[in-house]
Amino acid sequence: VTLVIMWFFVIMGYLFIIFAGNGLRRYDPDYDRFHVAVYSGVHRLVFAMAVGWLVLTTEAGCN
Repeated sequence: VTLVIMWFFVIMGYLFIIFAGNGLRRYDPDYDRFHVAVYSGVHRLVFAMAVGWLVLTTEAGCN
C-alpha cells in the first residue's frame, strides 16, 4: 500500500512539475514562447526525473 501511495505522489509530482506553468510569464515584455517552451519542457522533465529517482531509490533502500 505504501508503495502505491508513493508511486501516486511521484507521478503526480511529475505531472505538476512538467505541466504547471508560471501564469505571470505571459505579461513579461520579453516573453519568448520558444525559450519558455524549451525551458519548461526540458528542464522540468530533467528535474522531475531527478527527484523521482531520488525518492524511488531512497524508498527502495538502494541508497
